[in-house]
Amino acid sequence: MRRWLWSRCLYVAFNRQAANISEIIGIDIWSNKDQGSNSIAATQKIMENSNLADKVKLKTANILNMPFNDNEFDLIVSSLVLHNIKPFEKRKAALVNIARVQNKKVS
Repeated sequence: MRRWLWSRCLYVAFNRQAANISEIIGIDIWSNKDQGSNSIAATQKIMENSNLADKVKLKTANILNMPFNDNEFDLIVSSLVLHNIKPFEKRKAALVNIARVQNKKVS
């Protein structure tokens, strides 16, 4: 039995596909409520130490009101986000917004 930690799986998945990824946009509201070390500077440092640094752009944005066009992204990964959105109606709105920016024509 293999055991994987999600953050490691995500890192491996991005590194395996790095040649095929043209741009990665990371958004967060950069709250320290659940994660004490959550900051744009700390995340930027992690990216600078990866082979993805030239492809990553970090932005401050709320998942409930993302400043992106419809169908803009080929892949969307959400981690440690949805369970913190309350009440349920806002969580549902976040999922609708994720679906809005997801490219429906990815081959």
